[in-house]
Amino acid sequence: TLTSSFRKYDTDQDGVITIHYEQFLSMVFTLNI
Repeated sequence: TLTSSFRKYDTDQDGVITIHYEQFLSMVFTLNI
């Protein structure tokens, strides 16, 4: 799910993640496959 993918990047668990746009896109694409 998007939440579990989000949590992988949300290392300090504060609901804010810092990722590059390419990482975000690949995260979304892997969910759609």
